[in-house]
Amino acid sequence: MQKIIKRIFLIVFALSVTVFTLMGYAQMSIPDEINISNTSNVYSGAIFTYEISNGKKLASSDPVDADVYELNVRLFDAIPVKKTKVLLSKRKYVTVSGDVFGIKMYTDGVMVVANETFVDPQGSQASPGDAAGVKPGDIIRYVDTKKINSSAELSDIISSSNGGKVVLTLVRDGKTQKITIQPIINKDDGKYKIGLWVRDSTAGIGTMTFFDRENGIFAGLGHAVCDVDTGFTMPIADGDAVNARIKGCYKGKPGMPGELIGSFDSGSIGKLYFNGETGVYGKLDSFDRNSAQTPVAVSDEIQRGKAEVICTVDDSGKQKYTVEIERVYKTSSTVKNMVVKITDERLLSLTGGIVQGMSGTPIIQNGMFIGAITHVFVNDPTRGYAIFAENMIVTAQDVYSDFLKKAS
Repeated sequence: MQKIIKRIFLIVFALSVTVFTLMGYAQMSIPDEINISNTSNVYSGAIFTYEISNGKKLASSDPVDADVYELNVRLFDAIPVKKTKVLLSKRKYVTVSGDVFGIKMYTDGVMVVANETFVDPQGSQASPGDAAGVKPGDIIRYVDTKKINSSAELSDIISSSNGGKVVLTLVRDGKTQKITIQPIINKDDGKYKIGLWVRDSTAGIGTMTFFDRENGIFAGLGHAVCDVDTGFTMPIADGDAVNARIKGCYKGKPGMPGELIGSFDSGSIGKLYFNGETGVYGKLDSFDRNSAQTPVAVSDEIQRGKAEVICTVDDSGKQKYTVEIERVYKTSSTVKNMVVKITDERLLSLTGGIVQGMSGTPIIQNGMFIGAITHVFVNDPTRGYAIFAENMIVTAQDVYSDFLKKAS
């Protein structure tokens, strides 16, 4: 009898330990917020499965058409272990691309890329801009009341100042400020200068990620176009997306990122309207309204494992290649959301991995668009970061809203 009681006790003890272990696991493993699409009515975790229909609908302030539910997660459908919030998003569809395109961008104002010293009439080294506190990365929008659109305009105004003080209206870290500078004559050429190197445009080649066949809004790169000298995001006033083609590739090696070699072809394909953290965005001049669409995955649908990319790395046009999603980060980062490893031997033989020009390459997993490649790991060009598709979709919607406002 004692053996039976002891055996029962051990079974009850083991079950109790199992239940408390599972409850603790639930607290740690089930996120406080889950984002899924409205084409799924069940969320499955590693152990727990629960239906959206069991949830209590809450008020929604989500920017991408999501209903918000509160769920009471139960173990064995009996023991409450946790409350979590589920965002049930309306499924989005886009046309994924993978084509290369050219970027011609003109800044809103001019960007300071460096301070310059020169010799004044007394033979001393001078840099009025540096002395006044102008820094690389500052964006000069006005000189006195004159709007500045190019480096030539800035140079002409300073040259004709006759040494009189000028007031620069500039933007630094998103804040506008005014700085007063007195130009000084450069002894070498007799012209008034303030000792600033500035840039008013940039150009390059990248990969188009997707476009919306309903409105023609497109997205590319998955990261901002930044100034090559300062690393600051280039402020866009105007820009063009143009045809481009790949001529070759410098293969990536550990410690030396590779690069696609391309050139612009004649003909614009659209206008650029936005350059920001999640990429460059614009509107196509023409597009196929009957193009095939791909469903957009929300972040909680993305899994570690096999996927494929669509990119153009030679003159054969865009192709599909296999990759591995090694990590998915549930963090607040907007752009470094996944780690991707190139596994396709064909692509590795052509590029060595991820190279410059592949930024914006769309990633497909389980038939859904999950994100885009953004950065390469310098010491391992077979790996790099990728951005969630949903982050680019949110920006594309904002760009379209702004486009409609300006058009009205």
